[in-house]
Amino acid sequence: MKQQTGSPRVSVLMAAYNAEKFLDEAIQDILRQTYKDFEFIIVEDGSTDGTLAKLRTYAAGDPRILVVENTENRGLPVSLNIGLEHCRAPIVARADADDRYMPDRLQQQLAFMDRNPQVGLLSCAVEKIDENGTHLLTQTFPREDGEIRIRELFVNCISHPGAMFRRDLVLEVGGYDPAYRNAQDADLWLRLRRKTKTANLRAPLVKYRKHGASAVQTRSEDKKLLSLGIRQRALAEYLGRDVGLDEAAAMVDAFWFRRGHQVAPERVLEGLRGLQEVWAQARLHETNATVRFFRRSVSDALVCHARGYSDRALRLRLLTEAVKWHPATAARQVRHTLWRKTVGV
Repeated sequence: MKQQTGSPRVSVLMAAYNAEKFLDEAIQDILRQTYKDFEFIIVEDGSTDGTLAKLRTYAAGDPRILVVENTENRGLPVSLNIGLEHCRAPIVARADADDRYMPDRLQQQLAFMDRNPQVGLLSCAVEKIDENGTHLLTQTFPREDGEIRIRELFVNCISHPGAMFRRDLVLEVGGYDPAYRNAQDADLWLRLRRKTKTANLRAPLVKYRKHGASAVQTRSEDKKLLSLGIRQRALAEYLGRDVGLDEAAAMVDAFWFRRGHQVAPERVLEGLRGLQEVWAQARLHETNATVRFFRRSVSDALVCHARGYSDRALRLRLLTEAVKWHPATAARQVRHTLWRKTVGV
């Protein structure tokens, strides 16, 4: 490792394991950022392909790059903690070795962090691409702290490869937990929410690549349970009582409609009881805008669930519940459904 002098404004933190296939694009996107005052910390995590050789070549040609070499594969959370030890800047921007980044990503995010010192964790919308870089869809997330916090009870809405955070805050809460080889970001965000505010930028500053080896594509049932346990902890904290894993799963299933993943109707109704308790807590502790956002989200999910059931009585029951949660959202969704049926979509 080479000696570095001076302190940059931003440390870009990446871990790379067998990342040879997409590594060039990821590194070059960072090096071409319009904002130049950064260091680039890359932890090589014991790869068995040509990743290390490529990283050494890049480091030899750009003094901003520092390659930290693990002698064996340690996993993402451990590697990121090792990288954090080498980060000298007060602001850290995460980056993954298989994704792509807009040229003004650092500039936009750093400007926001400078204007909003109360925000300790920031991310952005993401454009999802396939293995060849072809556009799949653009995914947006809630932008305000209250909306992010209440949605994070059920599903992650802070993109990890687009995240920028204040280093001291992350170190204060203990960094990444090595127990979470997957979902380490959701666990860290849960601990950070006790210390700081969060935000998302509207712009898609990251191109998130979906391919066979990506973390989201290769989740096993055990890893899904690990992720669900984070939601269980978050809900227990928010409600101020013990929440069982199955109860948390029902609330997640009711709140988070996933296309192609039909949930049993009794499961939705079971989860709805828990969501009503979250609503009661939100009315006590959240702003009116956050409460409205939560009600709209639940109403929208209920209408989407109702579309998937053939039983008319069940559909009517869920649509009635959706109207109770947020009449305008339910009415708009129902009109949209009728239009799709009319035109045969």
